[in-house]
Amino acid sequence: MGKTLTSGQYHLLRNPKLLKEMSPQKRGTFFRDVKQKAITELDDVAFLASVLPEKQQAQVFCKERVRPLFDALFSIKGHLDQKDFEKRRKRLLQIFDVLFSNYICNVTYVLSIAKKEQRILSASEINVHNMQALYLASSSTE
Repeated sequence: MGKTLTSGQYHLLRNPKLLKEMSPQKRGTFFRDVKQKAITELDDVAFLASVLPEKQQAQVFCKERVRPLFDALFSIKGHLDQKDFEKRRKRLLQIFDVLFSNYICNVTYVLSIAKKEQRILSASEINVHNMQALYLASSSTE
């Protein structure tokens, strides 16, 4: 259990029935507090990603630690009603837009990361085949 959330907050988040039993005012206060803690933690993580030396970043920001976040963030929640599903879909599409436009499909960024794979990528355009080739090249280094 992390130190950001209290054991009581973990308990409530794992037991939605208990949350529903709370008054709307207490539930609102609870979610505001949890949301603010999450925002603060994400700000701290972004700060650490920008200042930690590479040796420490390699220990913190590795696929074993980042993957659970991505799995939780991008998983399809089967229990959502149509309205919440639509809100989630729109939110995830906005995140994908940032990922693709700023990183995955940004030729300059990809080339700076993938210097060894420059022969795979076109300097003027990245297409599906280039991205597949880059993925194969990056996955073969594991």
